Amino acid sequence: MVGLGVYTTIIIFIDAITLTGRGDKGTDLKSKIFYSYLIILLIATIILAFYLMTHN
Repeated sequence: MVGLGVYTTIIIFIDAITLTGRGDKGTDLKSKIFYSYLIILLIATIILAFYLMTHN
């Protein structure tokens, strides 16, 4: 689970550096879907971690 949290944070950071290097703002539909997926994955991982901590 820690890997998923770290993975999401690193991927968002690397993608932001790539977009900055190209001069893109990242506001197209593809970027919004990508960021939404990663943020939902991160939130789901955090919620699952809280659930497993409280019930085990």
